Amino acid sequence: MTNGAEMITKRLQLAAKLVKVAKIWLVSQIFVRNRQENFLKIVYATDGQNERSFL
Repeated sequence: MTNGAEMITKRLQLAAKLVKVAKIWLVSQIFVRNRQENFLKIVYATDGQNERSFL
């Protein structure tokens, strides 16, 4: 019984680590996308183009 409980505990710990890494990755992707969108807005604003037609 203890062996089974230890195995379940280890799997739950691994799952928690994976969730943490996935959260960090997702947040980083959101920041990257926001930076890209802000950059494009600046480029299109200075270029005189309509940013919506490019996105």
